Amino acid sequence: CLTADTGTNGADCLRRGSLLATVTDRTLGMDQFGKALEKTKKIIGGDAGRTVRLGQGNPDNERACKEFRVFMACEGYLTCERKKVTMKPNLTLADAKEAFGRPMRQDRISDENGYQLHPKDKLWEHSNNCKLSLVFSFDRLQHAKKGTMAAVNALPFRNTSRDEQT
Repeated sequence: CLTADTGTNGADCLRRGSLLATVTDRTLGMDQFGKALEKTKKIIGGDAGRTVRLGQGNPDNERACKEFRVFMACEGYLTCERKKVTMKPNLTLADAKEAFGRPMRQDRISDENGYQLHPKDKLWEHSNNCKLSLVFSFDRLQHAKKGTMAAVNALPFRNTSRDEQT
């Protein structure tokens, strides 16, 4: 719900349990803004906090698994798509990314605790009881660098001499 004032529309939104964003001459405090942002992320599905937490098991037991149940989350900038697939043993994390079922630009593979994993690692290296949880996300630092360079290169005076600028 979005409203331009604190009139009855805002009260109706709150009664329905919707997120209320009010545009007035008052500003939200950082605490209120943070709470509103977290509620928005939960509403649109961008909360990776619901990632399945499994931990790591005994490597000897995990190597013997006949199949793996892989819980995957593909994090976008605003949403998070989740899938669960069953995979054969001796496959890699890169294979799990392909098994998601669609192409993705997310270039980072992490475990449920946010630790980055190598795409060539075997599934059993990060599983527990023949299950593992993976998160595919953007490498935010690399994307920030690319965006900054694109902005710098787009500047009109980028490739001109000082004499031409004055």
